[in-house]
Amino acid sequence: MDNLQAGDVLFIDSGTFIGNMVKFISEFNFGHVAIMVSDTEMVDIKAFSKSSIVHINDIQFKRMVIKRTKQPLSREQVNQLVKISYENLGKPYDYKAIFSLFIRYIFKTKFKSHTYELDHLYCSEFVDYVYKAIDCDLLPENGNSLVGIDDLFMSDKLFIHKEVIKWLM
Repeated sequence: MDNLQAGDVLFIDSGTFIGNMVKFISEFNFGHVAIMVSDTEMVDIKAFSKSSIVHINDIQFKRMVIKRTKQPLSREQVNQLVKISYENLGKPYDYKAIFSLFIRYIFKTKFKSHTYELDHLYCSEFVDYVYKAIDCDLLPENGNSLVGIDDLFMSDKLFIHKEVIKWLM
């Protein structure tokens, strides 16, 4: 895939069981989100595994939307984004927070006072955390609520850079 850059946010419909479950519970079109750390690599935080770097060509998906910040990131912000992303590799999935997020969707409510437990992360929590850390808050109106994939997708600070549709192999 061409024309990607560090900081791009990937919204992924993988067609997997977990991805479909997330889509069903959240009533949203995507079951996963990730962040690019170069033009070919992303940080991937999925259930049942630890956060890792994945090459863009190794992603299996049916549909992916790539979003980019409306205000371009500075070189310093990109460097910080990459540094923070690498510092958080190998962390386990945040099942406690994702359970609370699912409760939020089921009961259609907002949880307040969510604090990031950086020893455990889930995909949209990680993207939100990284962008806040580089002083580019994608969801300033969200405060400290749990962050869903849909919240990030609807951010008015991002625009659709590209959409890719393909069938799983």
